[in-house]
Amino acid sequence: MSQHLSNYNYPSANVNVNVEGGGAGGDVNIGDIVINQNPANLYSRFLLMDKFSDFSAIPKKIVEISGQSGMYDIYIPITYNLNKQNWHLFRRRLFLNTENNTAGTGAGERKFIPIVRPTPEHKAYLHSITYAAYDFNEMLPFISVDDIATRIETNLFAPDVHGLKINPTPLSSPIKWLYLKSDKITTAHYPVYRNLLQAREDELQVMNVLGQSAPRSSIRGGMLPGDFYHNNFWVHLKGFENNNPNFDNAGDEYINIWETPEDNNSYNINNDLENTDTSQVSDMILPNISNEIDIEIPDSVNWIAVDVAGAGWRHGAFDSDKSALKPIAKVLANAINNYITYVQMPVKVQIDIRYWKEESNNNGGGFQP
Repeated sequence: MSQHLSNYNYPSANVNVNVEGGGAGGDVNIGDIVINQNPANLYSRFLLMDKFSDFSAIPKKIVEISGQSGMYDIYIPITYNLNKQNWHLFRRRLFLNTENNTAGTGAGERKFIPIVRPTPEHKAYLHSITYAAYDFNEMLPFISVDDIATRIETNLFAPDVHGLKINPTPLSSPIKWLYLKSDKITTAHYPVYRNLLQAREDELQVMNVLGQSAPRSSIRGGMLPGDFYHNNFWVHLKGFENNNPNFDNAGDEYINIWETPEDNNSYNINNDLENTDTSQVSDMILPNISNEIDIEIPDSVNWIAVDVAGAGWRHGAFDSDKSALKPIAKVLANAINNYITYVQMPVKVQIDIRYWKEESNNNGGGFQP
């Protein structure tokens, strides 16, 4: 039984069955049956996760103020249009040993998943990918200004993804929590799933009638499979051939191992495979479910990096006491402006790697551990 969740399973054992002996005169006599099972080096299991102790539900960027050494501003990402699908901008890389900020190959150092084949004849397989996301909500920023345009830094995060300054005065310490917050509205209230304004109004009407803060499951221990399409999640496994990669900057040259397909996305995250890639190696993935895909990892790959985005949704960027801005938290269609940000949940990803040696023998072939 897995140590992660009860419905995860281990790869099956490598078993070698040799049937020896023969018959005469047309009779077939089966002699001794020898079963060899080697439990060693059959598979490796890896758990990777976000650094929960320093995680933000709303992505934040801390910027040192130009000309004011040691003074800082905090920005969150905003867009103005529900049809802007920019969730892919907040991809992040998960590491083993996340509490250690030193990249490297030594024990306790932050690194990728190592692929260690027992022998050169063994093939490595990506047996299973499983993930769980955890509710990690926070209070919305509270902004009370007459001219919010003075708080916006154009294209700070990316083209059409601007930065909204959430601290009213410069900060002397680069700590992401030092800003005014709403005392009523959290990132779990009024999440935005759909791109159409009419659909958004319908969502809010349902919430109001049912007395709900959101049409989603707020599960303390993690998501339900029913939250699958409402909690957008993307994962990409990239293989690196270098024996000693730079874990902080492994480069853009990689071998695609596995990526969630576009059909799996609620906000249409485009994959980042090359246009010429026709490998079609992606498969569907659900939260808390082991998918057992058994994809062969090329022999040249020694490390696998795990990149994720989400799980999450879009949201009104802030709460306010200004009448013209007060509807922003709900992202109402009739608000003077839409200020939309992004909410993300921390995740734990489990990767199972299995090893298998296949070779012929004098008895007609067989699987070798």
